[in-house]
Amino acid sequence: MERKTFHRLFEIVSFIILSLAFVLSLILEADSLTWIPFAKVSVPVANGLCALACIPLMFKPGIYRLECGILLVQSFFTCWTGYETLGVFLYSAMIITLFSNGFFQKYMHRRLVLLIVGWIVCLFGVIPYGLARCLLVYATFLFMLAFNYAFYLKFKEMFSPLVQIQSVDALIKLPEAGETINIAECGFTERQLQILEAFLNENATYKELSDRFYISVSTVKKEMSYILHQFGISTSEELRKVFALYNVVFDKPDNNKDNKSSSKK
Repeated sequence: MERKTFHRLFEIVSFIILSLAFVLSLILEADSLTWIPFAKVSVPVANGLCALACIPLMFKPGIYRLECGILLVQSFFTCWTGYETLGVFLYSAMIITLFSNGFFQKYMHRRLVLLIVGWIVCLFGVIPYGLARCLLVYATFLFMLAFNYAFYLKFKEMFSPLVQIQSVDALIKLPEAGETINIAECGFTERQLQILEAFLNENATYKELSDRFYISVSTVKKEMSYILHQFGISTSEELRKVFALYNVVFDKPDNNKDNKSSSKK
């Protein structure tokens, strides 16, 4: 699934959920413990505005500042209306969204401290629900921060080698991660394409490739060595890891169609 399609689906689901929250906040009685002024009116208004904000995102997905604005409002209001665990999740999702869009590339520690302090102040709104719940939501927030940071360090360790995995001497340059790469347009022979397609899509071993295409294992190694050299990669396992970051296709151009169109001219 392409990135824009995923974002659009995410925004559609968000719109449905927020619309449901808007309707429920109109029907249900406002929590008497919340300190939100005029909660019977302000909570439905907040949910309705956030639902409406999702509409432009359906047509132009990926406006992360608007997404973060929705998450910020919803995280505060869910906490202040007694759904503090959901609020912690939404606020953590906002931080992850900011991080994935490069918000912390500059002044990372300063911005992160401001977001944490702001959220700690926000959580004072849980005090009316009792000290135990207030302490629990603070502990949950710290757990979510530690959990997400641990995963960040783990993924950084796993994927950082891939950033520099392609040699500067590579003859075929890879696109940005997440984009589509058509191997059939990279200049390989028919047999090299067949070997590479079976290797990537079916995890075929060199012996299995040898048996399938009626060639020796040494020939398979020779063909794979050429392919690796073209991409500036040293091992076949590195090739698997790198192409896991892309939408890999083997769409061959329709030469017959081109010939027919040229003959008509």
